Amino acid sequence: MHNITIIFSHHSDIGNCNSDELYKIFLSIIPEVIFEERPPNYFINTLETKSIKMYLKINNVEIIPVDIYIKPRNEVTYMFSQFIIHDKEYSEIFDEQESLIELKGFDYLNSDNFFDLFEKKKIREKQLIDANAFFKEELLRIYYLHLEDINTRDNAMLQNIYNYSKENPFNQAVFLIGAGHRKSIIQKINDFDKTSEIKLNWSTLSLH
Repeated sequence: MHNITIIFSHHSDIGNCNSDELYKIFLSIIPEVIFEERPPNYFINTLETKSIKMYLKINNVEIIPVDIYIKPRNEVTYMFSQFIIHDKEYSEIFDEQESLIELKGFDYLNSDNFFDLFEKKKIREKQLIDANAFFKEELLRIYYLHLEDINTRDNAMLQNIYNYSKENPFNQAVFLIGAGHRKSIIQKINDFDKTSEIKLNWSTLSLH
């Protein structure tokens, strides 16, 4: 009862990370409920939504959007784009990550190897901010706003999952969320499990 498999994803089709491959994963799990990283009444044609449409043709599944809408911050997008343009090391990490996603798809996105490279990218971001003597304070402000938005969304998504699960029985569900949320969402699941009156059986996707 209340088994939830987390599938770390990438929101656009790229090589072996595509809607057909995610659909195959659905078929291997047969979820009754899909918790989707999407705010209610917010529709965009992502890799995940295409896979869900395919799965809905053969299974009667509940689709539960659990995210909240936070307006994208242009200054955050601009900051990260400048890191890619102007720093060779950061650009190489970014390109390596994209290449591995394209080559290995969900196998890579749900592996420790993705997490390790993602953390390497985070370390470089902090180094770039610290090294910028003139704009460090402003860059830190933008960076912490970015982290705050992620934290707010993660908490909201998990709270919505726990609220739904408290009121609705199911045997197997999946939670689709971008792979960049891996560290924060797993930490927060541990926190929720300590305080929630309902216990959920969480697992991460294993394709081996």
